[in-house]
Amino acid sequence: MNQPSRTALGSKSVRVSALSRWWWITFWVVGTALPFGPFLTSMVKAALADTPYAYLMWIPIFSFAWAALSLRHVPSYSDDRELNAIVGVFITVTSGIFLYYGSYHWAFRYVANGDALLLWPLWGLGLAWLFFGVGVTRFLWKPLAYLMLCWTPLYTEVVRWTNPRLETMDNALMRGLFDHFSWVRLGSTYGSYDVFGHSKWSLLIVSSPCSGADSFLAMVVWLPVLLVAFKATWQQRTLLIVLGAVMAICLNWMRLIGLVAATHWFGPGITFGWIHPVLGAVLFAVALTMLLLIGHRLGLKPKSPQKDQQHLKTPGVMRSGFGALSIATLTGLLLPLYLPDSGTVVTPIPTKTEQISRLMPANMPGYQRQVLLRQNESSLFGAGSYGEAYSYMSRDGYALLAEEFRSYQLSALQSYGVDHCLLFHGNTILASRQYSLRRGITADAFIISLPVVGKAGRPSLYVDLSYIYAVQTNGKTAYLRAEFAGSLVNSSQRQGDRHNVASLLPVAFSETGGARWSRSNSHWSASVQAREDKFFTFVQTFAKFTLPNPSATQ
Repeated sequence: MNQPSRTALGSKSVRVSALSRWWWITFWVVGTALPFGPFLTSMVKAALADTPYAYLMWIPIFSFAWAALSLRHVPSYSDDRELNAIVGVFITVTSGIFLYYGSYHWAFRYVANGDALLLWPLWGLGLAWLFFGVGVTRFLWKPLAYLMLCWTPLYTEVVRWTNPRLETMDNALMRGLFDHFSWVRLGSTYGSYDVFGHSKWSLLIVSSPCSGADSFLAMVVWLPVLLVAFKATWQQRTLLIVLGAVMAICLNWMRLIGLVAATHWFGPGITFGWIHPVLGAVLFAVALTMLLLIGHRLGLKPKSPQKDQQHLKTPGVMRSGFGALSIATLTGLLLPLYLPDSGTVVTPIPTKTEQISRLMPANMPGYQRQVLLRQNESSLFGAGSYGEAYSYMSRDGYALLAEEFRSYQLSALQSYGVDHCLLFHGNTILASRQYSLRRGITADAFIISLPVVGKAGRPSLYVDLSYIYAVQTNGKTAYLRAEFAGSLVNSSQRQGDRHNVASLLPVAFSETGGARWSRSNSHWSASVQAREDKFFTFVQTFAKFTLPNPSATQ
């Protein structure tokens, strides 16, 4: 008579244990991710843009899903409570201190450059040791190591290596279309093409955003998951990687042909406003499905966890309490990073107008402004976008170029950056550096050399700097990219090597603090240093005028 009740009691006990394990796994995932929220905002924005970084947001999602499943089916492991507490507290506190200190003292490196994400696996491992014990390390090191692929500089190097080769292949494909379609013709410069549709010619530029680097990086994101999720020999894994790379190139060609055809049939408005951002995601889903089917044909079998291996140990009150306190404390200390200064895309500046001519300072102290160019930029930055260029001449004859581009699509401004524009016009980027202009606004600076005209000697060097900010007029948000260029070194003043060229950029620059130079900058002549000071002082003054409250100057 009592047997059924004991069976029911036993079943209930198993269900409660399973729910308890899932609760602790969920708590660990949330606690690991929560303090790093401020460092993921740029990744979330990139996920909505057509850039090579659009797929990075999937990495933490896959990583934590992978880790949670690994913890869900854990075989029996040894557990030393004292060791768990000692090493868990040490790793958690150490990574937390580095994360907090670096976020406010090395803001660019940690926040803008994403270096804080390198501490993410360490923080997660420390919490796992606190909650589950050191014994879970062998089940978590792979998904936590995969989490380090979030670091954007890694992909920047991949893009830098792959883009020139992919662009050459894409432009060869475009030139091949000329023989088959009369509504496609070569543009005025390399990489630009005119496509006829809706009774007009539209400009289409094949550069970094369309090169296929995003497809390559998408494969970099997905392939580790696919290779770990399936049982396969090293020959099968190698073949799958090669097929993934080839498929990325081929599908990007299909995407490029699709954009050209859509521009001809539907016009640039629908093509770049709707089809352009969606087509890449659709083709990527197709590529992933094809890889799964190919893997199945190659004999790859999915790994299935052992359902009877559910021996995850949960913490006591002291360890769980310290872990919860650490999560809450670090999250609270980093909360100000969620509140960027005015002018960022999160907190746009309220203005009475979004016209560029009225947002740019007409009377810069010591400079005279002259209009150079106004042009429609809808083909690049979406409907309603345009740009204006002005020359600012100082009393002693030093000229700077200041441009602003307005767009209602942030992703468009981000996907075709100033570095793409420089390379598109044949300039050579010799050095680059990023600065935290103010919290939430990053400035990109470049030292460039212009193409040599005729049989002249070494080209002159210029400095180019840009940043993106946002304004809001009558509830509508517009995004603007401010760009500045100025001459630094004439061809007769060229000296030194790449190290000296890099020293033309300050080691630090911000709206409030100005520029700070390295000692190696002193190798340049007094006239060169004077131009440097004028350029960065001009940008600092310009930023102070436009960023705090432009409406006050209207």
